Amino acid sequence: MSYRILSIDASGVAHRCWFGASDRDKAPEYFIKRLQSLQLDYCPELTYVVWDKPGGSDARKALLSAYKSKRPDKSEGYLDAVEAIRERLENQDCHQVWGDGEADDVLAAICHWQGPHLIASADKDLIQLIRPGGPQGKRRVDMLKLGTNKHTGDKLLTYKNLAETPIKFNTIEVTGLEPADWTDLLSLAGDTSDGIPGIKGIGARGAFDLIRACPGIVERLLIRDDEGVSRIVAAEDARLMTLVRKCIKRRDELRISRELVRLNDRVEIEVMR
Repeated sequence: MSYRILSIDASGVAHRCWFGASDRDKAPEYFIKRLQSLQLDYCPELTYVVWDKPGGSDARKALLSAYKSKRPDKSEGYLDAVEAIRERLENQDCHQVWGDGEADDVLAAICHWQGPHLIASADKDLIQLIRPGGPQGKRRVDMLKLGTNKHTGDKLLTYKNLAETPIKFNTIEVTGLEPADWTDLLSLAGDTSDGIPGIKGIGARGAFDLIRACPGIVERLLIRDDEGVSRIVAAEDARLMTLVRKCIKRRDELRISRELVRLNDRVEIEVMR
């Protein structure tokens, strides 16, 4: 399968090359090998290596000051490795990209360009971007969910195979969800690594069960269709009504979580050679 655009979550790949390496001095070399392997496997016409904006997303931090606050500080050696990676990329067949936001937002914005697209990342937040291609496939967005270590392989996720592909989410394996459902899943369950609160007491399993019982549940709760949600969920599984009541009680937290999870695909982008 070939793609017009390959977009790589650079910070995520760099993080794995550095922290997963037995010899961290070779992290830049590992990054370049990973890039070249992806290009060889998927034959893109254009490759964009997308970096996070220094300091992260001001808009998300304005919503929640604790957003990503628990992430460990990058060591000095890691920052040096990132700089070395950026220098080596200047001699590769790719473009480095920054934007007025996080890399996830820039990746979302790039998906508006003519495709087909392949996003390479381990970040489950990006599953929401997967979409079918239309008549000529030019709007198609697939995701190569990168393995977290050498023992876990990459998974190619497409609009057609997403629902049947098991994906690890916290303590459970998820199947049967549409791309948009992943926004709801993260909004309800939260994400401790990013500081997204979710709804206390819901958890991964509860969030998954609510979405299966009532697709689109987060939007329906945010527009205060409590009666409709309660009717649908009670008909599917009355045991879930305790979770519905928790969501209604903590509606403001749900709204904030959903805004943190949703990607801003209108950020300004700077493309470098």
